[in-house]
Amino acid sequence: MGEGVRQVRVFGAEFGSANPDDLAQDIRVAYAELNRRGGLDAAPVAVRSSATAEDLPDASFAGQQETFLNVIGVDALLDAVRRCFASLYTDRAITYRALHGYPHLKVALSVAVQRMVRSDRGAAGVAFTLDTETGFRNLVVINGAFGLGENVVKGTVTPDEWRVFKPLLSDATVAPILDRTIGSKLIKMVLDEHGTPTNVETSATERARAVLDNGQVLALARWCATIEQHYGMPMDIEWAVDGETREMFIVQA
Repeated sequence: MGEGVRQVRVFGAEFGSANPDDLAQDIRVAYAELNRRGGLDAAPVAVRSSATAEDLPDASFAGQQETFLNVIGVDALLDAVRRCFASLYTDRAITYRALHGYPHLKVALSVAVQRMVRSDRGAAGVAFTLDTETGFRNLVVINGAFGLGENVVKGTVTPDEWRVFKPLLSDATVAPILDRTIGSKLIKMVLDEHGTPTNVETSATERARAVLDNGQVLALARWCATIEQHYGMPMDIEWAVDGETREMFIVQA
């Protein structure tokens, strides 16, 4: 797999063993602990990958490496982790690195295993802490659609969009949302009767309605600004709203 770092983080426990068998055993133990804390036999989880070559100074390729949603059971979890690592070497990933002069053997990948957020019954999307078209640094740009976030990340749906003026986010007396665009959102990704992510058509009501209210937009924008401040650079962030609890989460940055 090359010289780059291979790292897995499961429910707060971080592993980076070079031995595949040791790493697999660490994942089994951490998944068992996740089940114990949740009182479940097999907790549904999201298996998310993030690689150092996804976002380069002159290019970004969101969704380049694989992410697997609603993974249930330890065998399925181990398979998903392996498939995340393998996605470093798909045709599109290799071509992207070759075009941008990034050494294939220097790429590092992390896999995060998280409790599944029921955004299939809510909404999800991405946010950027700058204007991706102009490079203007004083904006947080938020995109979102109903259902799981894969359609937004991979560009298969036209999402809602908000642009928020970052310098005024610290002022609680104003709501610095510069504009909002309601996307067509023709489809949404939900979980079918077998728990498999699948696309269905949205209703006319959903297409006409924004996936976030102003309060959620401002809260999300403030979180994004805090994340950017922590890392000291513009950030590409994925978020989700649980449709059962109405909680909002940052799931990847």
